[in-house]
Amino acid sequence: MDDFKILIVANSGWNIINFRFALIQHLKDHGFMITVVAPEDPYSSEIRQCSFLNFIPLKNLQANSINIFRDLFLVKELYSIYKREHPDLILQFTIKPNIYGSLAAKLLNLKVVSTVTGLGYAFTKQRWFQKPIEFIYKLALSFNEFVFFHNADDMNYFIDKSILKFGVGSVIPGSGVDTDYFKKSATDEKSSYFNFLFLGRLIEEKGVREFVEAAKLIKRDHRNCCFYIAGKFLEKGNSAIPRTELNAWIQEQRIEYLGDSKDVKSLISNCDVVVLPSYREGLPRAILEAMAMEKPVIVTDVPGCRDLVLNSMNGYIVPPRNIKLLAKAFEQMLELSTNERIAMGLAGRQMVLDKYDLKIILTHYDILLRKLDLLKEA
Repeated sequence: MDDFKILIVANSGWNIINFRFALIQHLKDHGFMITVVAPEDPYSSEIRQCSFLNFIPLKNLQANSINIFRDLFLVKELYSIYKREHPDLILQFTIKPNIYGSLAAKLLNLKVVSTVTGLGYAFTKQRWFQKPIEFIYKLALSFNEFVFFHNADDMNYFIDKSILKFGVGSVIPGSGVDTDYFKKSATDEKSSYFNFLFLGRLIEEKGVREFVEAAKLIKRDHRNCCFYIAGKFLEKGNSAIPRTELNAWIQEQRIEYLGDSKDVKSLISNCDVVVLPSYREGLPRAILEAMAMEKPVIVTDVPGCRDLVLNSMNGYIVPPRNIKLLAKAFEQMLELSTNERIAMGLAGRQMVLDKYDLKIILTHYDILLRKLDLLKEA
């Protein structure tokens, strides 16, 4: 190894710690020098504590903001960082790094690989903004060595819309699950209540409102059910759930809010079913982790989610934004025998072992690095 340098760029320190850290550790073990580029947030201190990482904070990246003038400053900032660091490869994740980082890298003739982890707010709600985003994505990704997608729907969408040429991208099944860590706990205790858990950020497109309304329908006839929400509350954002609405749900005893816990494993261990009624995903990590821990899941029939569930085998799939059918899926779970739910959980874990294990994901990156002549054949 000739001290090759790789930049990892994402829209938050939270993203780096939760989704990219295993990859970073893997690259470090291969001998690469790693620099993380992301905005300051509560997770930045964890990045700084890693002795093998260099951290460069971004000042002009606001993930949930549509401000073209600020984004121009972001291009300039990324250009300055890329020029100063002059890495052998830039790995970019999430929309703004993918777009603006690719433009900056092109100006410096640097190798860049973007990962489309999901199509985001512009494709689920802001339809008027879709065409401009498609145009600028097409321009930016044309400068990439390669593009990864977390699901086939997103990749095919980009190809069908001529945003990306056929053969330049491929599907990498998520960021990987550590199945040695996420596995059924030997100390799982059966509660007298049946517990449904929503895991995700408190934003509209995650389907959190549908979860709460479906819970209301079920709780009328099933007093032995509890509905929990765990995830990051956003103080601002175009689709953030207002605090007043969250407080009303709690006061009306529709749900219990567990906050933004770092101990996801314990949350999953203490529930019976994990639910994500999302409008669109890349590949939902929380659902994969739940499956790895042998929990049945309920998801919506949308890109990213539908890939993970074989209906009635390891969970249920329902149409998005449909409260009645979501409630029906809750009801179906309640009607299953314990053995039937155990069988669902086992089927889900096997799927993760076969397709989404962390070792499988890291192999994709090794293949990429060899193609780019940054890693020698084993």
